[in-house]
Amino acid sequence: MNEILFGKNSKISPSQNNLNNLKEEFSDVENIKIFVGTWNTASTESSKIKNIKLDSWLIPKDSKIVPDIYFVGLEEVVELNASNVIMISEEKQKQKLDEWEVKIYDSISKIGNYKKLVEMNLVGINLYFYILEEKYEKVSNISKKIVKTGLGGTTGNKGSCCINFDYENTSFSIACSHLAAGESKNKQRIKEIDYIMNLKLNTFYNPEIYDDKKEKGESCNQSLEEIMPTDEENNLRKSTTFVNTNAFHRNVSCDININDSTLFKDSDIWIFFGDLNFRIDMEYEEFYQYLKSNKWNKLLDYDQFIKFRLASLVWMETIQEDEIKFPPTYKYIIDSNEFDYTPENKVQNPNQNENLHKSGKKRNPSWCDRIFYKKNTYETKSGKKIISGLEYNNVLDDNFKSSDHRPIYQIFDVIIFKENQDKKTMIEREVILNEKLGISNKYMLKKNYDY
Repeated sequence: MNEILFGKNSKISPSQNNLNNLKEEFSDVENIKIFVGTWNTASTESSKIKNIKLDSWLIPKDSKIVPDIYFVGLEEVVELNASNVIMISEEKQKQKLDEWEVKIYDSISKIGNYKKLVEMNLVGINLYFYILEEKYEKVSNISKKIVKTGLGGTTGNKGSCCINFDYENTSFSIACSHLAAGESKNKQRIKEIDYIMNLKLNTFYNPEIYDDKKEKGESCNQSLEEIMPTDEENNLRKSTTFVNTNAFHRNVSCDININDSTLFKDSDIWIFFGDLNFRIDMEYEEFYQYLKSNKWNKLLDYDQFIKFRLASLVWMETIQEDEIKFPPTYKYIIDSNEFDYTPENKVQNPNQNENLHKSGKKRNPSWCDRIFYKKNTYETKSGKKIISGLEYNNVLDDNFKSSDHRPIYQIFDVIIFKENQDKKTMIEREVILNEKLGISNKYMLKKNYDY
């Protein structure tokens, strides 16, 4: 990756870099809590949605924490079959958006008065953005983009719902994604993350075609027919993209053309989450021994994403994921908390006295559902990071047995800066003057500015 994730690798002058390091000197500081949750619902039917309660997932266990912001992402809200991927109706998508919105709001309204700023949908991906009403006016410059990565960027069975916004003078980028499935698709998942985070290409290329041509010594440039959506698909994209019209007075725009300029910028904070589909690279028989002993921490050594991140200096310096201390989030037997692991077609459930259907496939349980965020080295004078994870966990209760995934969540503590323009101008002048005189600006970090 030649660009900073979620932004361009623009050349920053020494004076601008020093000014960024001094932003605490010319800003008021606020701490906010952000809740991020993701769940692959496995196209749970409407009849079951009515009986689901999301409290155990969406309401923090620590009663003192009331999130200022919620980002809730759902994947496979509708079945990802061919007809839904290509021709799903706006009415059907809107129905699913509304059904889940009711359940989400029923839970979060128990701890605060929240206002919905954005809702987004890409075939099976739903993304909801809520904020406490008293913080509503602090958010501005909201823009959003839908990115397809399925079948070389032509279909929305896989892809991402992306949001950019400013909270005071702190910029955010948020992406809820569903990446390529299958143990052998790790290389494709990495390239999809690279593409979604950078949004630097005019088109998304099919990694399998690219790698195959590269190995054969052929040109890696794909034809437009291979990578571009058809007119029918572009029209379908426009007809099935939902915009929260209630939020337009908050300076909201909707960018739905994948060929437009990049939506994501050099954000102070970004969060990338969803069903990212990373698997465990281990032989089935060996994995079974770990499964019986519940030694989850040992299995993480074989997690595809963790292995790739440790091998990549760029990703190590850019992407942060807090320690995983919970069991794999996939693949469970529907209506059970047992893993769908052994190849038998059925297993007897002694509690319900009925047969639970298994897939009949050998699948290693994996941490498919993940939450990543920008690794930020900036620290305040008190030693706090701009973004810190407080709790990273999953939920295993009966409300979520309708899916073969289990939901996860993370609560973040985030430092927000609101700039004082007069202070900023005075400090900026001093920084530029010192740069011209060849004087180091390191001492400025120790100064006490009193204006």
